[in-house]
Amino acid sequence: MEDEYIKEKSCGIIPVYNIENPSFLLVKHKGGHWGFPKGHVENGETEEETAIREVGEEVGLFSYDIVENFKYCQTYAFYRKDIGKIVKEAIFFIGIIRNKEKLKIQEEELTGYGWFTYKEVLEKIPFEGNKKMTRVALKEIQRLNKIKNKKQAIS
Repeated sequence: MEDEYIKEKSCGIIPVYNIENPSFLLVKHKGGHWGFPKGHVENGETEEETAIREVGEEVGLFSYDIVENFKYCQTYAFYRKDIGKIVKEAIFFIGIIRNKEKLKIQEEELTGYGWFTYKEVLEKIPFEGNKKMTRVALKEIQRLNKIKNKKQAIS
């Protein structure tokens, strides 16, 4: 049937270091494309718990703060020969990195990682939905930086 498909849900984090001059963490998947760390929701997990667990499993990153009131949702469809059409909902949070530590990738799924500028991220990630998400995340990071600067100016 053409209307049959499998639904999946993944959650992840957009890791950002230094909101004044942001660099973003991307992971390189075994399929060759770059993206933000994410993974499937397990039974009983909240979206945020999934995102935190996945970034820990994929790159060993634990030293960050989740940005309050930011949650980016996207839905997309793709086809896999072995199982057919998949409609995936992907939820992302922003994580502000406290310390840029050496990371250890999950070699079963990934082949590398890197820290990139906003412009480099837009060049590396292949999917338009992720580019749009990165643009929205940058606006939120810039908003947070303005608030931080105002607070510093007042004190």
